[in-house]
Amino acid sequence: VIPPTFQRLRSAGEEMERFHAGFAVIEVDYKMGYIDSAGNVVIPPRFAWAHEFTEGLAAATTDYLHDKWGYINRSGEWAIPPEFDSASPFSEGLARVSRDGMCVYIDRNGTEVLRPDSGGATDCAVVAGDFSNGLARWKVDDQYGYIDKKGGLVISPAFDLTFGFSE
Repeated sequence: VIPPTFQRLRSAGEEMERFHAGFAVIEVDYKMGYIDSAGNVVIPPRFAWAHEFTEGLAAATTDYLHDKWGYINRSGEWAIPPEFDSASPFSEGLARVSRDGMCVYIDRNGTEVLRPDSGGATDCAVVAGDFSNGLARWKVDDQYGYIDKKGGLVISPAFDLTFGFSE
């Protein structure tokens, strides 16, 4: 049992309240870091916001309003330097990020590998989803469909709202 010594995460979703890959996000004095399953601080709180670890990396920023997002490794070092306006967790080897007002997907090296046409929409949280079973939701005009990892529409946009696939 880990004794209660950390603050509740600000606006934390259910995903962030669990351990992922052996680490859990903590918050101390409005800075986020990580603990292991024994309660040891493994990455001291120094981030304004940090996501859970997926595929060995976690999206993080040191200044939520003015700084760029990047990805840290399990040692807390920048594996992909902060250069994105927003960043999401990795899924199936890709992460969706916003760069210069465009929603794109990057690989684990930070290389842009997919830039589907978003019709001018700039909010990645609204336009795109994480890959699951090889597909990600993608908004075209006012409807959602699904793209594959090459950016091709696999399921035509015909839905008001969609979510990721799961078992």
